[in-house]
Amino acid sequence: RILNFAGHEVISDNHIGDWGTQFGMIIYGFRNFASQEAYQQEPVTELARMYRLVNQISDYHAAVEKLPKVQTQISDLKSQITDAEPAGDDKNAKKALKKLKSELASQQEAAAGFASKIATIDDDPSLKSLAAEHVDIARNARLETAKLHAGDEENRQLWDEFLPECLKALDAVYDKLGVSFDKTLGESFYQPMLGDVVAELKSAGMAADSDGAACVFIEGNDAPFIVQKSDGAFTYATTDLATIRYRVQEFGTQVMLYVVDTRQSEHFQLLFNVARKWGYGDIDFRHVNFGTVLGDDRRPFKTRSGDTVGLESLLDEAVARAFDIVVENDPDNALDDEARKAVAQAVGIGGIKYADLHHSRESDYVFN
Repeated sequence: RILNFAGHEVISDNHIGDWGTQFGMIIYGFRNFASQEAYQQEPVTELARMYRLVNQISDYHAAVEKLPKVQTQISDLKSQITDAEPAGDDKNAKKALKKLKSELASQQEAAAGFASKIATIDDDPSLKSLAAEHVDIARNARLETAKLHAGDEENRQLWDEFLPECLKALDAVYDKLGVSFDKTLGESFYQPMLGDVVAELKSAGMAADSDGAACVFIEGNDAPFIVQKSDGAFTYATTDLATIRYRVQEFGTQVMLYVVDTRQSEHFQLLFNVARKWGYGDIDFRHVNFGTVLGDDRRPFKTRSGDTVGLESLLDEAVARAFDIVVENDPDNALDDEARKAVAQAVGIGGIKYADLHHSRESDYVFN
């Protein structure tokens, strides 16, 4: 909006994640955990429940596997700390000891997180039973994603059924916030282009095989930029490269602004490096990063875990509370019901926008 006001030609594009891993998880959840009655009544609510359930069981099995390794590391670190107690005023020894203690605290925090995920399942007989039945849930959900990407007819049919309901739910939130977009070209829009992107990267000598996956290696960065997984599924990286090419060819784009949270900084750094090497060196790429909403535990707020409030519920509650305040402050009924609702809408939504935007854009904040 600011750039438009300043006279630039701007195209806003809501690049929704409508083709990624989450849909493989939803498809797996629908096949194994769906309540048809609940799905018919509230499709998005039921899809969200299944998505959280698949996540919860996947996280449980991952935690069961990782916890013993972390506990071993904790034991080793404690031994190292005991042996590393500095004698006298050795600054280097003190620095090394401080680093060991910091790593120990980090590992202990990780262990506590894994233990909590395990306990949540173990303490619930129904969840424990489901976890025992679905030991390979994470791998099988990924396979559902790969089948969708490969054009599997049943998975595509389910995706075609799920997506309109999901978009409808998103649009309802955008409407409440007064947000609109010129384009909504989600990941699925670029699916037909992804094979060509990988082929071009390979023919240009940029992509190489690594353990069955197609990767672009960037000098100075240990992690590769994976453009096709070993199971054949494409990645965000592939889609983002296809998006860059499409925007340049179709819109004549000169500047691309990516409004995405700070945790994706490394991804965009690699993406921009690969894109420049691929032939888009004259494009001005910018990551307009913003901070993360944190829970009371100071960890990123994740609605998929099932224990956090969703944005739509938050908006509704804000408006409802604002309405109560309007009524309380209008004992003589000077405002009719419609006027009260209009004030409540403006104050409720405006309050949430202010609460979010009065922070520095790049700062994290704790939501309560």
